[in-house]
Amino acid sequence: MAFFTDFVITGTVRGADATHAPREVTGLLGDEFTESRTGRGQLLRCYDLVEVAWEREGDTWRGLYITVQTHRLDPPLQLGELAEELDRAGFPLVEVAPDGVGCRRFVRADSQVGVLVDEENGQVLAMTAPAWFAPGPRGEPSPWPREAGRDRVRHLVGLGAAERETWVRRRQPEEAGEAARRWWFLWVSCRQLLPGDGERRYGHSRAAWQELGLWLLGSCEAAGVLDRTDTVREIVRYGLLDPDAAYGPAWTPSRCPGRTWRPGSRPRTHGRT
Repeated sequence: MAFFTDFVITGTVRGADATHAPREVTGLLGDEFTESRTGRGQLLRCYDLVEVAWEREGDTWRGLYITVQTHRLDPPLQLGELAEELDRAGFPLVEVAPDGVGCRRFVRADSQVGVLVDEENGQVLAMTAPAWFAPGPRGEPSPWPREAGRDRVRHLVGLGAAERETWVRRRQPEEAGEAARRWWFLWVSCRQLLPGDGERRYGHSRAAWQELGLWLLGSCEAAGVLDRTDTVREIVRYGLLDPDAAYGPAWTPSRCPGRTWRPGSRPRTHGRT
């Protein structure tokens, strides 16, 4: 338990973190690992429960993440036990929006560690630093319960562009940080209904849900919740556009009134999901 709590608090394993080069990690963790190439220019090393990943950048390796695969434990690590120890140490976990596929998500913003937990049995599945869902508004608690978020996007999907803008003006707070948080969690509520749950449960066509998703992602980027790379990753992951269209510099989300997108080069997704 001391090992797990230390990782959540510090984001390191024996001093090694996601910024260290392979040679530095070997110096800290030793040379008893298995190594694999997970993609073009990508490297993964496994130290039993611990996995460290890098991506080739010129002549050097750039760290991507370090993960503790707690799902391999027998007996399993339970959220209640981990949370109790962290509370006692003064470093409580903060729950953020669920991922929509049966997992609860917790973060420590200071260490940038994300914790994935099985929604049904409370088993801790993995702990990763840096957490891809943690920065800024993405690492804060949801401003509403899950069903309330779904009610909002169910209403939005049935509105035209002008009606959506009116809805936003009436309901979004003026404080930029709070507005960004709400944009993010509107998108989270929307993506939980993709690819087909929204159509099956609430009606409206697949195209309507795709349009809403693109509009919300455009708003997230304009609010600073996502950068261009994150936005394109979300678009591709949830099938809102074909990859070539999402990456193409000529694409502009015309159904996102008043928000300018800044096309860039094709970003790297690092093979992460």
